Amino acid sequence: LVAATVWALPTSAAVPGADPMAELVIAVDTALDGDDPVTELCAWQRTRLARWREAPGPARSPAFWAALTCLDASDDGQTWVR
Repeated sequence: LVAATVWALPTSAAVPGADPMAELVIAVDTALDGDDPVTELCAWQRTRLARWREAPGPARSPAFWAALTCLDASDDGQTWVR
């Protein structure tokens, strides 16, 4: 399983005083160590969406978390996006 983004992400320099990229990296790392990384990452993205809807702001922007996707890079020739 490969976690990737479908667009280039901004750096945390875009939001002084916050580090949304660190949040993304930690979420991916934690999920990939778990039993069901796709479900965990999807749940994490949903929490980010709820935060964004509650109080939109640069540090909560979907630009940092919405591009995340998972790819099955197994050798069976069936690479897919989930």
